[in-house]
Amino acid sequence: ARVIVSGFPAIASSLAEGSDVTLWLGTTARGVFTARPALGSTAAVDAIRPEITRGVIDTNEAASVVANQDGRIVIFASHAGWLLERNGKSLKSIHNYYSRSIDAHSEFLRDGSVWIIYAGSTTTSPSIARISINGDSAVCESHFVEGLDRLGTLRSIYAEPSPTKGTVLWIGGANGVLRNEVPNGPVAPRPR
Repeated sequence: ARVIVSGFPAIASSLAEGSDVTLWLGTTARGVFTARPALGSTAAVDAIRPEITRGVIDTNEAASVVANQDGRIVIFASHAGWLLERNGKSLKSIHNYYSRSIDAHSEFLRDGSVWIIYAGSTTTSPSIARISINGDSAVCESHFVEGLDRLGTLRSIYAEPSPTKGTVLWIGGANGVLRNEVPNGPVAPRPR
């Protein structure tokens, strides 16, 4: 084992590898960083702020990253979400993404979707949503989960294909774990 990224100015809360083998690092309070470790080298590389995020992602906010099976990067921040274009040179906004922090996200499913937990606040309850990638665009859809309020503070979400049809969500909170079957896609009004 060896350290491959050093000089990192924040706590990495998520890691994803892009199709060009760039490591994307989401942080708890400093936005997004990238690193390109050299294959076969034992030297660690410094994490840097990617040029395409300058002016888009605040350098003093939490951000999270996840990659699909093709290495497409999705970035979540408190005010917006983005899909990294295939060319790796620009970000495209996720359609219908809400200006709220997320507490957790799943890994991508084979169907091109990732599930997220939007954080609650003094005026809103936590909520669940699915982000789906279709070609060069991504869309966010809310999903109602009965009993979500009984879990307390939500901290984790795991999504898996259902043995019959759709998706099974496992949502973890301070007071337990809830299983939710989603047979035909998300069902919910947009959160307030």
